[in-house]
Amino acid sequence: MSKTNKMAFRMPAAVAKINKILALLSEKAMNLQQLCDEVHTVNRTMRMYLNYLHDNKQIYYSTYKYEKIGNRVMPNRYYKAGMHKDAKKPPPLPTKKRSQLARDRMNQDEEKKEFFLAKRRARRWAKKFESVGHPDSQWLKKGADNDGQIFGVG
Repeated sequence: MSKTNKMAFRMPAAVAKINKILALLSEKAMNLQQLCDEVHTVNRTMRMYLNYLHDNKQIYYSTYKYEKIGNRVMPNRYYKAGMHKDAKKPPPLPTKKRSQLARDRMNQDEEKKEFFLAKRRARRWAKKFESVGHPDSQWLKKGADNDGQIFGVG
């Protein structure tokens, strides 16, 4: 049983879009965004068409390519017309590679980098004085120096 409603794609406009998608995918492999641009539909609608065609074995996943989508690098699925076996989804990027990509993004934006470094300095400073306390804050603590008074109140 299909995940999508097969009745939704019987209208002439939907059939025309499906034919156009199949014609485009028979020429070359395309990803979701490229298909949306060519057919002039939004992502959600195009996803419904592609799921319908994939469930009916009219298209398959030809390859996955890592591409930058927004701020993230993710495997992007490419579709092709035909009845072939789907390509395997690649494993997630290793931690080392993800960390390198994050550092590269941060180094490109100077303001973001300065903000990150300031936060890191503040965290180190807070950790350093967490156990000992800051020398300027000793007057706030109860002790022999101020006879148990806080803020001069007895």
